[in-house]
Amino acid sequence: MTQGPHDDMPRFPTTERLTFRLISAADENLYFSLYTDDRVMRFITLPATPAEIDARFKRALEGSHCSTFKQKVLVAIERATNEPIGLIGLRPVDDKEGAAEGGVMLATTAQARGFAPECLHVLITYAFDTWPLTSIIARTENGNTSVERLLLKLGFLQDKEPQTLNGVRLNVWSLHREMWPHGT
Repeated sequence: MTQGPHDDMPRFPTTERLTFRLISAADENLYFSLYTDDRVMRFITLPATPAEIDARFKRALEGSHCSTFKQKVLVAIERATNEPIGLIGLRPVDDKEGAAEGGVMLATTAQARGFAPECLHVLITYAFDTWPLTSIIARTENGNTSVERLLLKLGFLQDKEPQTLNGVRLNVWSLHREMWPHGT
């Protein structure tokens, strides 16, 4: 993350079609709309209650705006419309020092438009350029082949042992800093 020459607002990596900024209180509707959309959540996590989503949103706000590495959530904004289309996020992995789990959530209107690769590229660049991380972890539900192909294309390697979380079999993927061609 770099600082602008005339302000103290952080700058985030961008793409030709997308800009990014830290999540803010104004993004509560976006957050709730993503977490309550079955089409968005089908490969991400189990359904949550409004109270659980509210608690997650508050943790995302708190973690994103503190100077230490906690959960960091950025809003993806489509340049052509200046509208938010999703979230990208990182959070520390408790049992793996130097590792963070990363993920992307796109609104259904933004899916299948090629935004996922751009979002993941920005997430990885932001993570390795900003924090002293050694690896980024991604988890995919068994059978989510389009995301798994994307992870392979970006240099992620599949761990040998899948995990089971809440009865769902998840494949675990890792990208180590030295394998990222754009890292520092």
